[in-house]
Amino acid sequence: MSPAIEKKLTELYDTYNNSVKLLVADIEARTQHFPIEILNEVRAFTDHIARCYLSEKTEAQHLEELKKAEGHIKRITLDCYKYLNIYLFDEVAYFEKRDMRHVDLSFIDNGKFYLKFKKLRREAVNLSREARKTESKDKPLSLQLYEKTYNKYNEIEQFIDDNSDKLAWAKKKFFKNNSVAILLWVIPIIVSSVITWVVATKHEKTKEESKMEMIIHPEDSLLLEQE
Repeated sequence: MSPAIEKKLTELYDTYNNSVKLLVADIEARTQHFPIEILNEVRAFTDHIARCYLSEKTEAQHLEELKKAEGHIKRITLDCYKYLNIYLFDEVAYFEKRDMRHVDLSFIDNGKFYLKFKKLRREAVNLSREARKTESKDKPLSLQLYEKTYNKYNEIEQFIDDNSDKLAWAKKKFFKNNSVAILLWVIPIIVSSVITWVVATKHEKTKEESKMEMIIHPEDSLLLEQE
């Protein structure tokens, strides 16, 4: 094997070990799943690498195999970023639905948390949009944009984690304030209902007592009729 082939092999292995394996590990850690599309690309990559060790092939053929292997490793990297970006987008959307719908985020750092979160999210979405637009025109640039998108979503994730205690406090404060507001609204209704019931009950009791008086003293009733 020539020095040129050995050098290229080393570069490919370095890329796989220092980049691809980390991305795949992140996918597995987050989803407990290894996407079949990425697995097929890894198989294709290792297949082309293995062919470089066949003695009957010429150096030109070995270089061609390495070129194909490099193409697969770029595809693996791209697919990993795309897969992770979709996952992280969904996680951020779920956070908004779960933790931001029923909480007043203006409680956190006087609203600065909410403004920064929206800014980071907008930057991530814009980067993802640009990556998709560029993919068919300039793959290397597109790959860089997908990587930046991934890094931006990780920044959002870290930002949320750093403020988790403040979020929990804001949520409790929101529910406490809402509970007080609901009680202030419900209590007058309950009091009014009780008063109405008491008055109605008293009125009915008075009517019943009057009827009983007429039954017990029928002569009074007759006198009233004569008059």
